[in-house]
Amino acid sequence: MELHTNSTFANRGNSYQVTCKPDDKMQSDGKFRSIILSQFCGVCIFILGLVGGILIGIFAYHGSPNSSRDIKCIHSTNMDYAAARDGKNYSQISTTISTIFRVSSSAENVSTESSSISCNACPVRDPINSVSSPGLFDPLSTEEMEESFSALFKSGVIPTKDPPVTFYKNYVQYMSLQPPNKQEALRFLQKQGNPPGRFAKVHVVRSGIHNPDCMIYKVGPLGRDGAQVKQLLADGEAHINTRPKDLFEALMVFEFLKKDMKIMEQLISESFDGANFMDDMYIFSGNSPFGLTSEERKIRFNLAFKGFGNSEIMDLFDLLPLQGAVIASSLNVSHWFATDYYYLNQGPFKTAKDLMNSYNNGTIRKLQLPKGYVKTIRDRIVPKRDMSLPVREKADTPGARTYEPAGARYTINGYNISWMGWNFVLSGSQVRGPSLFNIRFKGDRIVYELAFNDVSVMYAADNYAQNNVIYTDATYGILEGEVILGVDCPEHSSVLKIATWNSRTATPIDTSIVCVFEVDGEESLWRHKGGAFTGGQRERHLVIRAPITLGNYDYSLEFHFHLDGRIVTKARASGYIQAHFWDVRNKHFGDDRSFYPYGYRISDFHVGSIHDHTFGFKVDLDILEQNNTFKLIHWKAGNVLDALQTKSNVTEIPSYYLFNQTRYIEWETLYREAGLRIDMENQKFWTVVNTNKQNKWGNSRGYRIIPMATGAQNFDDSFLPMRALSYTKYHCAVTKRKDEEEFLTSTFDVNRMMEPKGYLDLMINNESIVNEDIVNWISVGFLHVPTSEDMPITLNVETGFTLKPHNFFDRSPVLDLPQVTNTIEPSEYERMPKFDQCYEKM
Repeated sequence: MELHTNSTFANRGNSYQVTCKPDDKMQSDGKFRSIILSQFCGVCIFILGLVGGILIGIFAYHGSPNSSRDIKCIHSTNMDYAAARDGKNYSQISTTISTIFRVSSSAENVSTESSSISCNACPVRDPINSVSSPGLFDPLSTEEMEESFSALFKSGVIPTKDPPVTFYKNYVQYMSLQPPNKQEALRFLQKQGNPPGRFAKVHVVRSGIHNPDCMIYKVGPLGRDGAQVKQLLADGEAHINTRPKDLFEALMVFEFLKKDMKIMEQLISESFDGANFMDDMYIFSGNSPFGLTSEERKIRFNLAFKGFGNSEIMDLFDLLPLQGAVIASSLNVSHWFATDYYYLNQGPFKTAKDLMNSYNNGTIRKLQLPKGYVKTIRDRIVPKRDMSLPVREKADTPGARTYEPAGARYTINGYNISWMGWNFVLSGSQVRGPSLFNIRFKGDRIVYELAFNDVSVMYAADNYAQNNVIYTDATYGILEGEVILGVDCPEHSSVLKIATWNSRTATPIDTSIVCVFEVDGEESLWRHKGGAFTGGQRERHLVIRAPITLGNYDYSLEFHFHLDGRIVTKARASGYIQAHFWDVRNKHFGDDRSFYPYGYRISDFHVGSIHDHTFGFKVDLDILEQNNTFKLIHWKAGNVLDALQTKSNVTEIPSYYLFNQTRYIEWETLYREAGLRIDMENQKFWTVVNTNKQNKWGNSRGYRIIPMATGAQNFDDSFLPMRALSYTKYHCAVTKRKDEEEFLTSTFDVNRMMEPKGYLDLMINNESIVNEDIVNWISVGFLHVPTSEDMPITLNVETGFTLKPHNFFDRSPVLDLPQVTNTIEPSEYERMPKFDQCYEKM
C-alpha cells in the first residue's frame, strides 16, 4: 500500500507542493497470519505511515534549522483563504492542521530559526449591547420617525401617509432629534429631575398650502400617547423658494428642458461627439445659490455627460459648455421659462432658438469634441487600477493592519460609548451631521455638546453657471452615506446605524453610517531612555468615524479619544472635484493655456475649479460645570522688563539675563462675545477654564482649543454672501450659550443671501461671557486648487482641531495605565499587558 499526503502552500504567488510517500508495503515472510491479526497490523502500520508521512513532509518542506523560514498562523477550521498574490481560493483546510508554514524566499533572510505559533482565533467580544428604550441624546429611531410622521398627518400638516409623494403636496424633507433643553437635561443627568422627553425636529416643504413656504416643526414627546406638533417658524418666514434642491425639482427641471434640448439637438450632436440628450446626458441643476432674495428661484444649469449608464453619478467633472437658467419662481411649471443660454461662454441667448440661429448662421464659435470621446468617459472617471502599469513591489501582498488581540476594549450600550475612562453619547442629525453629548473623562464632564454644524464650499470659475457657486451643505442634509468596511474602517469595527428620512418614499431608513474602533497609534504616547531610566507608553485611541457622501464630495467626520484626555476632531474630504470646461480659444486664458486665474488644466477639456471647504463645529465645553471663562494666553517676545512687569512692579533688569530680550506669556480674559482669527505673527493660546476650580498648584482647570493648520476667509464684509457665511470669518467665535442659538448657519440663507435671518454674527452681540455657560463656534478648513493628482478622484485632505487638557490635572493623567519601566538603584520593572499571537476572524 502506498500513502500519498499532499499539502499545497501559498508563498508570494508561488505554490509549493509536498508529497510524502512512506513505504508501508509489507513483505510476507511466508508464515501464516490470521486475517484478524493482519487487519490489526495494517491499521497500526497505516497510522504509523500517516504520522511518518506528515513528519517527513514537514521536514521536507521546513528544511534544516539554518534555512530561511517565515511562519504564518492561519485559521484551523474550514475557511476560504485567498492567496496573497493571485487571489486564488484555497478551500476546506483540514481541521487537523493547526499550523501552516510558509516558505520565505532565501534572498530575504527573514528568519534563521524555525518556530511554532499556536493557531488560535483572537478573542471576540461583541461590544454592542441593545437597550430597551432610547437615551436622552440618542438619534431618532425609525419607530420615532414613523410616530412623528403619523402625528403630522393627524394634525393635518401632511395630507396623506401613503406614497406617492408629490412636489405639489406638503412633504417631509428631513427628520432629526430635537436635543432637550440643557438645564432640564443636566438636572436629569444629575438625578435631580425627570427625563425631559424626546422630540423630533421635522423640516416640511409646504408646497400644498395657499401661501407655500418651508416650515420646521417640533413633534413630541415621543413614545407616549398623543405627541404634539408645534410650529417653530412663523408662516412665510422661510419662503418656499428658499428650499434646497431635491430630486423632485431635479426631475422637473429635466422634463422641462427636454423641448429646448430637442431644439438644440443638432448643436448637441455635432459639438459633443454625436451624443443624444436622452441617452447620454443629464442636467446638473444644483449650482446654488438659487436666488439672492426669498422670492427668486433661478436655477443655473449645466449640460453634462452621464457617468454610469442611466444613473447620475454626481460626476461634476464632465460638465459641458452649454449652460442656461430656468426661472422657477412659481410652483406652477407652466409659468417657468428657460433663458440665459450660453455656449462656449458666448451669450446670453434669450431662448434656445436664438442660440440655434446664431449657431446655424455661423456667427459664433463652435466646438467639436474628438470622435469617440463619449466612450472614454467611464474609463476617465472611474478610479480603477491601471492595468497598463506594473504593480509596485510588494503591493500585491497584504499590508500592515490593526487587530484586537484581546477583543474590543470599548462598550456600546445603545449609543452610549465607554472606553478607557471616556464615556459619551453618539447622536446625529440628518441635517447637521454627527454629534456627541455629555462627554466625560474619568467621571468629570468636559463637553456637553460637540457637534458638526455645517460646511460651506465656494467655487470660482469663468462661465455662467459656475461663477460664484456657493454651497452650505447643511441645506442639503449632511448625514447621508454608508460605511465601507476595510476602506473607511477596519473590518473588526463596530458599525452603528442612524435613521434618516427618505422624502421620496415617506419612510425612515436605517443607515450604517458610523463606525467605532480602537486604533494603534504606532508611536509612543511618551518615552524616555537614558541614564538609569528607560520607559514609555504606546499611543492608542478610540475613533468614532462617520463617512458621508454629499453629491460629488465625500467627507469623513470623526472624533478621536486619547488616553491623555485629548479629543481630536477631524474632517477629511475626498470624492470628485467640480470642474469646468477648458476652451482652448477662450480669450481669458491668455497665452499660456495650462493654467489661468481659476485653476489648472487637468484633462483634455477641463479645468479644476478653485474652491475652499470651511467646516463649522459647535463646541459647548463644560469644564466640571457650566460656568466657564475664555482666556487668551499671548505668546510674546520683548524686553525683560515687559515680561516681568506682567506680574510685578520691577523697574530694573536682573543682572543674570544674557540678553535684554526674552519670550514670555501674558494672560487676557475675554470679557465679551467675540470672533477670533488665527494670527501667526501674534500667536495666542485659546483656553476655556473654570476659574472656580483649581488644580493642586492653584491653576484654573481647563482645556485648550488647538486648530490644525487651516485656511482663512479672504473675502471681507463687502462680499454679499458674507453675512450668511459669517462663521467663515472666524476660526473661533465665543458666545453665551442659549438654547435658541442652536446652529451657526440657517439652512435657508444660502438661497436668500441679501436677507439672511440666521447666522453667526447675529449671536455676537457683546454679552458678558465671564463665568458663564459659553459656546465656542470653531471653524477650520482648507483651500483647494485642484491639480492633475486630483484625477480621477481627490485623495483625502484633512483639517480639524484638538481639545487638550490645560492644567485640568495635577499631573500626567496616563499614570494609571500599565507602561514600560526599567530603573536601577532601586530597581523597578513593569511591562504593558502581554498577549498571545492569534489570527483575526473575518
